[in-house]
Amino acid sequence: MNKSFFTNLVCYFLIFSLLLTSCSPQLASNKKIEKEKLLSESSRLINQCYSDVRAIMIKEGEYSEEEFNSHGILDGEELTRNLYQEENGKELLELLCLSQNAEDVDEVLSKAKGFLDKDQYNELENKSREVEKKFKEEGNRIARGLNPGEKEQFYKDLRSVTVKSIVLLTAAIVYACIPKVMFWGKVSAASAVSIAAGVVASTLITILEWSDKDLQQDSEAFKNWLDNVTSEPIAAWALAQGVINTQSAISTNYVTGALVLFVFAIYHITDGTKKLLKEYNWRV
Repeated sequence: MNKSFFTNLVCYFLIFSLLLTSCSPQLASNKKIEKEKLLSESSRLINQCYSDVRAIMIKEGEYSEEEFNSHGILDGEELTRNLYQEENGKELLELLCLSQNAEDVDEVLSKAKGFLDKDQYNELENKSREVEKKFKEEGNRIARGLNPGEKEQFYKDLRSVTVKSIVLLTAAIVYACIPKVMFWGKVSAASAVSIAAGVVASTLITILEWSDKDLQQDSEAFKNWLDNVTSEPIAAWALAQGVINTQSAISTNYVTGALVLFVFAIYHITDGTKKLLKEYNWRV
């Protein structure tokens, strides 16, 4: 009986050891693939905006041209690999990637938590909870004056501008919290602000596309369209929150402010968008 028990025990141990040995290389391989995927995507995003980010950081006095040059000829790949080796570097690169495609604010906050103080984190977390609650409460009650086929997409655009503006604000606050000595992290966070600003700008423009171009040329007609759309509580709230969060991101830091305004200029914020923002007392 005892001999049989020990024989079985040895067999189980050998089987477990074989399974562990066969799984370990696979797990290591998966982690390597995940790392390379993160570095590749981060690299692409930084290369997309690096020259503009560099120019603005120098212009605003964050770093001098000599300080940039002292790090050699930088590109996205070199910067991401250096940052990945630093403390919290992986989280910063993940935040950078999320600045483009985040749909869940909680995921963004989880990456930023290590850089924010308690009050900053709680404020952003409360904003994200409010977004989810408002849109859940409203359900299908969305903008008036649109046919049923358009309502669902317009509703998604409203939610998107609110969520993306929180992502932009989060990236701006993270940038301000990173010490200047963390050169790689500072450049990465500035890139996240630039990418997020582009997403917010394009979403605002998308919302404006729901109005006819002729309306945008006619101030009175456009105002009537805007009044009609924002008469729905969720629409008025979402647009106002998007503008307020974006304004907060601009005022967080002189570099992030310059980046957001620069990106908005690239997207050629239209007269219609200016009227939309002016409706909520925000000057562009």
